[in-house]
Amino acid sequence: TIMKYRRLAADQYPSVWRIPVAGNIFHKIVEEVGPRDAVLDVGASERRLEGVLRKSGFQGTYKSLDVDKSYRHDFYSLQEV
Repeated sequence: TIMKYRRLAADQYPSVWRIPVAGNIFHKIVEEVGPRDAVLDVGASERRLEGVLRKSGFQGTYKSLDVDKSYRHDFYSLQEV
């Protein structure tokens, strides 16, 4: 049940100040994504993640999804994916 998981979380992090902070999310993603993985960037906005990944040597497939048509994206709705 949900209460079981709430208790587990409260036991592990009794205070909000004890929750670990990941830091720069882009750096964390670069650490996790393999050089030839496929990435779907949901809520891609200006596609900044693509540039960060490419600078790190990423040669995989990058696709973006965002409802904002101000920028070029591969998909503009989940139904298109």
